Amino acid sequence: MSSKSVKSALANNANNKLTFTLITSFLSSIITTILVYHSGSIFTGADNVYPLSPNVFYNYNLFFTNINGGSPAIVNYPPVNNIIAFILLLPFFNQYSQIIDFPLVAFVGNLAISLLIYKNLIRQDFTKVNIYIYFVTILSEILLYTSINLHYIIKIFTSTFFPIFLSFPWIIYFIDSIVNDSEKIFIKIIKVIITALLIIIFINSIPTLILVVYSMLAVLFLSFLAISKEPIKQKIKILVLAFSSVVIFNIIILKLYLSFYHSYTNPEAFTNSQNSFLSILEYCIVTRQGSIGNVLTLSYYQNSIFVKINSIVLLLFSLNTILIIIPFIVKKKLPQALPFLITFLFLSGWLAAPFVFTSFYLNLYKNIPYLWSLDIPSLSFTYFLSLSFSLILGTGLSFLNFRKIIAEVLIILLLIISVGANFSASYSFPGLTRYPTQTQLPSYLYEISNIISSTNVYNPRILIYPLGPAYVAYNFSKSVYVGFGFWYSLLKGDEYSSCYFSNKPGYSLEFFMLFYPLKNLTDLEPMINTMKILGINYVVLTKNFIPSYYYGLYDQTIIQRFENYLKDYPVLFNNSQMTLYHFSNEQAVSPVKYIILVNITGPLWPSSSPSYIPYRLTLLQEALDINFVNYSNAIIIPKSYEGYLLKYVGKESINIANINDNITVIMINNVNAKTTVYGDSPNEFKVKLSVEDKQNYSYVPLIVRYYYYPEYVNYYSGNYSNLIIIPLYGNQTYLLLVKPSSSFTTINFNYTNVYAYIYVLSYPLLLIVLVIYLILRNKLNESLKLIRKLFSRDFKR
Repeated sequence: MSSKSVKSALANNANNKLTFTLITSFLSSIITTILVYHSGSIFTGADNVYPLSPNVFYNYNLFFTNINGGSPAIVNYPPVNNIIAFILLLPFFNQYSQIIDFPLVAFVGNLAISLLIYKNLIRQDFTKVNIYIYFVTILSEILLYTSINLHYIIKIFTSTFFPIFLSFPWIIYFIDSIVNDSEKIFIKIIKVIITALLIIIFINSIPTLILVVYSMLAVLFLSFLAISKEPIKQKIKILVLAFSSVVIFNIIILKLYLSFYHSYTNPEAFTNSQNSFLSILEYCIVTRQGSIGNVLTLSYYQNSIFVKINSIVLLLFSLNTILIIIPFIVKKKLPQALPFLITFLFLSGWLAAPFVFTSFYLNLYKNIPYLWSLDIPSLSFTYFLSLSFSLILGTGLSFLNFRKIIAEVLIILLLIISVGANFSASYSFPGLTRYPTQTQLPSYLYEISNIISSTNVYNPRILIYPLGPAYVAYNFSKSVYVGFGFWYSLLKGDEYSSCYFSNKPGYSLEFFMLFYPLKNLTDLEPMINTMKILGINYVVLTKNFIPSYYYGLYDQTIIQRFENYLKDYPVLFNNSQMTLYHFSNEQAVSPVKYIILVNITGPLWPSSSPSYIPYRLTLLQEALDINFVNYSNAIIIPKSYEGYLLKYVGKESINIANINDNITVIMINNVNAKTTVYGDSPNEFKVKLSVEDKQNYSYVPLIVRYYYYPEYVNYYSGNYSNLIIIPLYGNQTYLLLVKPSSSFTTINFNYTNVYAYIYVLSYPLLLIVLVIYLILRNKLNESLKLIRKLFSRDFKR
């Protein structure tokens, strides 16, 4: 059928198209949700950090976030995906919002798949969509979320990934339309721009996926173009148009993307360095079933049980491969399904390459820049492989004209068996791994959250102890939790719960609290003093933590010692599993009396020279256990800043005590300064500084308990003469030297960049305008014609 005929047929079958699309998408999303959430448990383990309360709105801002101890999200790519996710979650923000959000996202994504299948049916002269095609479409969409894709969704089920599931099928739909629909060049340009915007907004937000996404779309686009019946000149025009549009719209993103990875190759960023990703890849090769057979059958699960029965697994999951092959055996020419088969084979070969050509691929991984950004390969490839698999079945099996109904019933039966086998493996077996993923969070966690939220402390800082080396693990009464943690969205303020290294590359006082128990269990004073420097307001003692997940760092002894030490502090909540203490009323910004200069350079968790860790740990222990220092008014700063500091503070207003060759304490005399901090969000607050006699010293030293970022000075304003920022040891704090203009000084902190907002929001706004135009263009064209006629009549008169 010609393109014009397709367009005419689609117009004539508009009602049928709408009915088919809505029914198949709705049923597939609802059935999938019932299967996935039939137990009532949510998925919040492993890398899954799905937000669980409205406090995530407080902790998150477009350009700033105080999550994980004041760490800033100075984003290098549009974070609009998070905004979309939060909008989706808004009416249902509680521990069960995931169950509401999942079918909504699946439904919107499945709409594109159903539309694509229907459009291809019209292209192949199908005049009637029968019940068989409905079944094939629904089951192929169910398989997208119940095959191996579900296994990895459970492990990394974050709000960040939702917009990708929502948008990526639409990217493929528009690529198909650009290549195969006969339309005016202006409409094609609009669709190319929409596709580019969808890629930028929803895909570039996860840098580890970018390489896979762009490679897959390039292969898919070229496959569509190669089998298209358009004239060669038209194909060249489409190719040039698509390439130029993607380059233009991605050029800024690409630059920021490269700079993002350049910053993460810093040797101090241990876990995110190239060597670390290489280690992850080597580990994956050893422990995962990534042979070409496992990949082609979509059975490359991480579970150890599959390793033992791999031959049975391959036999069982060979049904997936059989379903892929059936359409091409029964009907040799399937142009609508061929691009998805090519893409599936391309991704399969790429994923299996490390397992087939191990030494060659590892060498390639070492030498090609940014190839290591794929992170854990199976997590980067699985959704796109599953989507290709689903589209092959939907566009392939639906076109088979069986003369006997028994053949159609057999195909439907095979699809149902495939759904059952894939779902059983993906849903059931994660529980047999080291990291359980289905959790029923107890209600008392929300009680703790409400207590902290109801206090008057601005941007409170909460220590969850024991700290997790990466994951935290708790034994709740009804389930077990193991993962990165749910605290960040549950608690309002800065939470210190795990020492994940991505945003704390070693220069972190959290690492001292993590490692100190290994060195000394008899004296907790240095650790308590660290908490005072960080201005910890609340301590949640997790008595139900599971020691085996903490790499031998803790046992119940540390809990008992901590309880004994904190017995004199007010208890705000207590049960057999957790206790909430009110530790202090320290503010986010406060005057400094003691400046501890330590001869220490380098992180506590370096990518090289690990022999220095005990030395640095000992040095920090000594610096954090000085009898005459009040650590609530103290900071730790590398000795290299001593001359710079004395220049501004003034020697006449200080006393210096040399503890030893490596540690010096500067005591500020006559500290008669007070601060009051208040604000509505972590990225916008005011500090009122009152000084009784500003002549005593030229600059007032203040500790700011926020992540150090050099450009902060550009976002301060107020009635002061000057500001100087000095980084401290520990990335959660920095020293602010303020030169007051009067006895009362106001410092406004407002991290709002109007131009950045315009830049980020312009992408989705342009996308919305273009989509609305496409939907209403026929009516708009009719209106424009009417306006022209009216104007032409008036002109003639």
